[in-house]
Amino acid sequence: MITIPDNVLFASPLGEISRLDRNDFVLIMETRSQEFGIIPTQSEVCSWKANYEALKVLFCKCKLPDDAYVAFEYKVPVGGGRIDCMLFGRGKDTQSN
Repeated sequence: MITIPDNVLFASPLGEISRLDRNDFVLIMETRSQEFGIIPTQSEVCSWKANYEALKVLFCKCKLPDDAYVAFEYKVPVGGGRIDCMLFGRGKDTQSN
């Protein structure tokens, strides 16, 4: 089992995220933002909408396993910034990455 950090807005196995449509993804991101006390800007919401489908295509083309995880909006512990997207998984040697 891969441990996903608590400081991400949304994390999911790739197999599950590939079944979400863009509107559901954006709704999840907006809801989780509010739970974190973050009010997303209009440009941030537009970015989520614009990039979601492209990310799904990219993940498919990379042939990543369905049990790899993707995390969105990882809050960096120092400095208050956020990383847009991160991948978590295990290598062929079963070591966590």
